[in-house]
Amino acid sequence: MKRQLMRLAVIAMVILTAVAFAGCGSSEPKSLEEYIDQNPDAREEVDKAVKMDSLSDIMDVEVNYKENDVIITCALKTTYDDDIINPVVKAYEQNEADLKSTVDEAIKQIESETGISNVGIDIVIKNGDGSEVWNKHYTGD
Repeated sequence: MKRQLMRLAVIAMVILTAVAFAGCGSSEPKSLEEYIDQNPDAREEVDKAVKMDSLSDIMDVEVNYKENDVIITCALKTTYDDDIINPVVKAYEQNEADLKSTVDEAIKQIESETGISNVGIDIVIKNGDGSEVWNKHYTGD
């Protein structure tokens, strides 16, 4: 399970890259949320990236936008006890620098390709009962 959850960095990068390379809408967007609203191709690319990921057997992935933040929520389909969840959270903490590096690079690419500044990404992992087990905000710094 740890290995599968660590693949979230890859999901984040695919989603953010899909947004960057989908192209911009007809008018200059003021936020990433507006960019997505103006550009159905970008939304479609993100949806495809989420659906293609092999994590769908253990979690549902949802991508939302609020102003310049991308919120990736991963809801586990099974509720795991603390004896399983705690080592997963510890693994995230131990490998957070690698995850941050990957996500930060994707954020910088998005900002460069779209011309939108201050893009952020939240990765939220929820247990099967809806309780939050991981939540981290990245800003590309």
